[in-house]
Amino acid sequence: MKKLTALLIACFMAVCTASCTPRADDANSPDGNAQVTTAELTLPEAAEKVLKEFAESSVAGEVETMITCMYPAEMIDGMEKAGIKQEFAEAMSSGVGGELKKFSTDTCKELSSEALEAAKKYFDSFAMGLQIPTSGYKISRGYSLNLNIEIEVSGEASEFTDPVSAVFIEDEGWKLIPASEEYLLGMTQEQETEQAASDTEQTSADAEQPSAQD
Repeated sequence: MKKLTALLIACFMAVCTASCTPRADDANSPDGNAQVTTAELTLPEAAEKVLKEFAESSVAGEVETMITCMYPAEMIDGMEKAGIKQEFAEAMSSGVGGELKKFSTDTCKELSSEALEAAKKYFDSFAMGLQIPTSGYKISRGYSLNLNIEIEVSGEASEFTDPVSAVFIEDEGWKLIPASEEYLLGMTQEQETEQAASDTEQTSADAEQPSAQD
């Protein structure tokens, strides 16, 4: 059985997101009204709720709720137009399934400024893949942590622990990224390396072009 985040990262890589359902206490606030204590830091309850909704919807195969917990509204609209929501639905239909029995988070720490910038590039890369304008989203805060779940399928229990990130996008709310801080930073470095190589190739090609005087 695939891990939740492995499945979702595979979906993202294969096809390269309405803010989460507004709540009175967390629609536009990074903290909400209460907080939940984790092993290292205090994770805002608003973020914890989104992570739990993600876990519940992923296990149940509820694609609409799942992607709402992951992507901003504009990206979800782009996914709809591109038919990618159907791609997710098909992937989930052959994915985890079952019933969520336990949910918890631990090993929580704040994302570095570099990781927050990498998270923005993560969303921008997806926007480019959808052929929609890259966003002006401002990610003001974020955490890396472990998402722990226990699911039951046909009476058999299975436990999973996956590294994820939770980021707060202003005017959108908390969103889950199915990747660790290290993965985000590595992805950004890879993109920068590829861009540098592309720029070098373009410069070489331009240099080889005959000038107008020739």
